[in-house]
Amino acid sequence: MKQFNLKSGAFSFGNGASSAALTTVGFSTFVIFFSILAGKAHNLISLDEAVIWGVLQAIIFSMYSVAYGATAQISGEKRL
Repeated sequence: MKQFNLKSGAFSFGNGASSAALTTVGFSTFVIFFSILAGKAHNLISLDEAVIWGVLQAIIFSMYSVAYGATAQISGEKRL
């Protein structure tokens, strides 16, 4: 496994990649939530709200797990 040791601190490669990954997850969460909200408002989605929120929770959790996994791989930390 390759570890990047160019800079340390706030401007390191790992922190930049982590910031990009988590920002992307946050933006994707907003887009998915807004799409579901608009679909329910226009009666395009006929699923029960409990099913929608359960699926949304699973999607968000999986996106964050991928982002944290990528961050752990880049950082080279064994405990992450």
